[in-house]
Amino acid sequence: MRRSGLHVSLTVSAIVLVVVAQAAYWTERQQNPSWFPYRQGAGDMYMMDLPIPTATPGFMAGPSDPLTGVQGYWPTYCAVGICANDKYYVCGGQGPNLALGAPAGYAWPSNSYGQGYSYIRQSLMSVYDPAADTWTCAKWDMTGPVPYNYSTGTGGVVWARVGDGVYPGAAQAFAFDYDNDGTEEIYIHGGYPIWDGWFTIFDPDVNGGQGAWSNSVPAVNYSSGYKAQYNGGCVRIGSNAYVIAGSFWGPPGLSSLQVFDLAANTWSVYEGVYSTNLSRFGAGVVGTKVYLLGGMERVGLSETVSLRYSPHVFMLDTENLAAGLTHVGILAVGVEQPCAVAWRGRLYVVAGLSAAGPTNLFQVFNPETGVTTVNDTPLPINAYGGSCAISTGGTFFVGGALRYTDTDGTNYNTSRAWTCLIPEPGVLTRALVLASLCRGPRRRKASP
Repeated sequence: MRRSGLHVSLTVSAIVLVVVAQAAYWTERQQNPSWFPYRQGAGDMYMMDLPIPTATPGFMAGPSDPLTGVQGYWPTYCAVGICANDKYYVCGGQGPNLALGAPAGYAWPSNSYGQGYSYIRQSLMSVYDPAADTWTCAKWDMTGPVPYNYSTGTGGVVWARVGDGVYPGAAQAFAFDYDNDGTEEIYIHGGYPIWDGWFTIFDPDVNGGQGAWSNSVPAVNYSSGYKAQYNGGCVRIGSNAYVIAGSFWGPPGLSSLQVFDLAANTWSVYEGVYSTNLSRFGAGVVGTKVYLLGGMERVGLSETVSLRYSPHVFMLDTENLAAGLTHVGILAVGVEQPCAVAWRGRLYVVAGLSAAGPTNLFQVFNPETGVTTVNDTPLPINAYGGSCAISTGGTFFVGGALRYTDTDGTNYNTSRAWTCLIPEPGVLTRALVLASLCRGPRRRKASP
């Protein structure tokens, strides 16, 4: 089913820049071990059969990450995060690479055939138990959860292959108990390089508790032929999943939409929801409305970047898709790749990449009033591209996979993780001073 001709409605919303003093606080949790994906032993030319190189000081034991693993510490960012089954799941992402702040002496990992491992798509799968403050992570001896997008060789041996893994972006996953067995499955949409635009689905309570992966039916082609998505948004409302915007998703230059009916296992296509292509934004649901916060905006068939570090907040009313996207407000500071969640009628946006560099800002958008406030409990580090999720009880999980700015001004991947209780609306106490809350690095050695 194909629909077209949707448009955008622009409205003016006020922004009130104030600081909200709260008792909310951040608690650092155990960090994700984030194993390097290899299986030692002879393989073919496409299999990663060698461990992480020892000359990798920033990633074997980085300046703020002393944790190492038997298979080597390999933190990612741009990985999805989702709360389900009283756990916090982190999956996929981009690994470290030279262009993203690797330290001197960095050696790119390769196998015994000289084939390099692809940093841009990783097979990470990690599960955090907040009650025990422990992680269970995919390891290639199959002692943890089944790795994401893995390969099985002769005799059932599991390998990481040169092209394995994916990065979808942090806002492309949700939980849903499809088979009504009391355990929620994890749905991850698309990601690079999954070109068929399907959902990859993790069922955690099969295979002796290691879980198993399967795929939904592929998405429907747009008129352009594209149906893949990464750095976009994917949210669930009831039994429908709304997949919107991002890169390689729909006709060039347009933020298009597909709706996946989880019960019927069918897709509906909506082209041209908005004339500007949005990506690298945060996303959340309030009622039947989907909110897209910040990100990057592109226009035209050439997808020329028209606005980086967007402060804009857009809304899609799923009960009136023909209305397209509506501009409903602005953030105090425009950011790309923020950690964003929705809870009890508010949108919470933490960290993100601003024009001044990674931030630790905690912004709160109220869709009822169109007002953005800044909470006086910033994240302890400046970061972006972080996994995040919200529990039903209001615990905000940030990290397990993210990029941060170290004290030397360099951006590194890290698997550190924090939680806080989402603050309730409180008393406004003083005017916002952005310089004290949005602390960009004094110098930046790496481009995002």
